[in-house]
Amino acid sequence: MSDDKLMLKGAAWKPIVKFVKVTFGEDPLSKVLESVSPECRTIASETILVNSWYDMSLIEEFISAADRLLGTGDLTIARKMGQYSAEFGIKTVYKIFMKVGSPEFVIKKAPVIWKRYYSRGDLNLVEFEKGHVILRLTDMGQISKVTCVRVTGWMETTLRMSGAKDSVVEHISCKIRGDSHEEWEGRWQ
Repeated sequence: MSDDKLMLKGAAWKPIVKFVKVTFGEDPLSKVLESVSPECRTIASETILVNSWYDMSLIEEFISAADRLLGTGDLTIARKMGQYSAEFGIKTVYKIFMKVGSPEFVIKKAPVIWKRYYSRGDLNLVEFEKGHVILRLTDMGQISKVTCVRVTGWMETTLRMSGAKDSVVEHISCKIRGDSHEEWEGRWQ
């Protein structure tokens, strides 16, 4: 694993490619693959090893291409990919969390889950009470808007699937907007 590049586990890559295939079909997936760099195309079109690390910029390239070619260019697809990734992970690897946990239980596990998927970054609970949380991401380096939106979608679905009612997640601080860190606020009933 490279120390200078942000890396992402294959377990997070896999549902992104699957989302395009399931939602849009093989031909649109091929169109996206044709539009990305050879390195991105190779990873996205071959067997993605769930425990291997991949350059984060390549998944951002793939998502950006899918959004440009299959979406409206407003990153709605990135958010939906985050939602799909949460469903994929929750139905497989983290299924037990949802059976035994409440939204509060699942949120407490977020910092540990983050470390399993990303090579850098510290995700911490800044404020936490029943029905409300602020999660802060530091020491991540620069990430793109694509990742900010995708993570927001992931958090929305994770809250909903853990039993949160009327949940809303907002990305309230962002390095792209000049803030010193990334921060998400979640509210639910």
